[in-house]
Amino acid sequence: MAWQKILLTADREIRAETDNIMATFMKTRETTELPEDAALFSEFNANDGSTTIWVTPTASAALEEALSSYSPVACDQPQKSSIALLVGSARAWSSFQ
Repeated sequence: MAWQKILLTADREIRAETDNIMATFMKTRETTELPEDAALFSEFNANDGSTTIWVTPTASAALEEALSSYSPVACDQPQKSSIALLVGSARAWSSFQ
């Protein structure tokens, strides 16, 4: 599976939605053995107040059904310099080329 992104626009409850997405990841991690590079990253856009949640390919595969209500879309790998690790192992940084 490819990288995916979830766009949370400023008109939504971004903090609550981010917390729900993180909780979904952690709940999945408790019941499923996720690869070490499974993670979620985030990027805040100061221009429009939106937040993008970036889902690694291995997390995308494991969370496909759980995150479907957020309408994730396949995308290219994000720029490493513009994102922050939201949840997952720091080893996920090794998935960047």
